[in-house]
Amino acid sequence: MRDALGGQVLLIPFQPEQDLTLAWRLASQAGGHLTILDQPINPREMLGVVSRLDMLVSMRLHGLIFASSAQVPALALAYDPKVAAFATRAGQPLVEMLDLSADGLIRAAHKLWDARAEQASQRREAARQLHRAALSNFAILHKLVAASPGTEKRTRTS
Repeated sequence: MRDALGGQVLLIPFQPEQDLTLAWRLASQAGGHLTILDQPINPREMLGVVSRLDMLVSMRLHGLIFASSAQVPALALAYDPKVAAFATRAGQPLVEMLDLSADGLIRAAHKLWDARAEQASQRREAARQLHRAALSNFAILHKLVAASPGTEKRTRTS
């Protein structure tokens, strides 16, 4: 895919304990032409890294969330229903892992790459809607916590 799109590849292990071994193996198979983010960084730094990408391909939900927040074109590799559900809601194209092949991945990445400029407004609107939904969820949580019995005591003694 790197050769097909003519770009640089940064492997980001969102779950290092599971992803880092695979990242090193992929880099080795690619002749070392991949860069691996192998140092832990905090969420704010991760958002900064993702926001500087031209495109993200991810099977990890958090990668897709960061891409949506940063309005970066993203391709979801849907191995889990939560990944597929988020990608659909965020307007991110997805490839089901059962259907995954090198050629299919390259085609999907090319399609995303070619449509990135004209889909910028859709990414912006999806990010706004997801942000509003997150704020709404926090407001609901706040009301539930405030209304739960004994909250006043816990709050005063905490």
